[in-house]
Amino acid sequence: MKITNKHLNIALHEAQKTNVRRGKIACLILSTSGKVITKAHNLSVFGDCKRFTIHAEQAAIAKALKINAANRYGKLTALVVRYKPSTRTASMAKPCEVCQSLLSMAEIDAYYTDKKGLIRKL
Repeated sequence: MKITNKHLNIALHEAQKTNVRRGKIACLILSTSGKVITKAHNLSVFGDCKRFTIHAEQAAIAKALKINAANRYGKLTALVVRYKPSTRTASMAKPCEVCQSLLSMAEIDAYYTDKKGLIRKL
């Protein structure tokens, strides 16, 4: 699976939709042909004086599971991107340990943007 600039631009656009101030992160789930299967961004949820953040990876994996993407599309790949508003570019978006575990359990290969905005394999 080759990650393209088109994928990066889709992810950067998705990351800008978040209501999380510091974590403008998006995750795309891609098929082996490069088709975007699901996309999601970090989401802050409020309730009973508490705030919870749903990570983009968690939301994208949940969407992929809901539509049975692995059986429909075969091997899946994730692209995790952080949008940096001050420069309008990609920056470090390495998934946290929990999200890394979820991606591994779902058998999804993962790529992320590093601090220079370059795409790295997890």
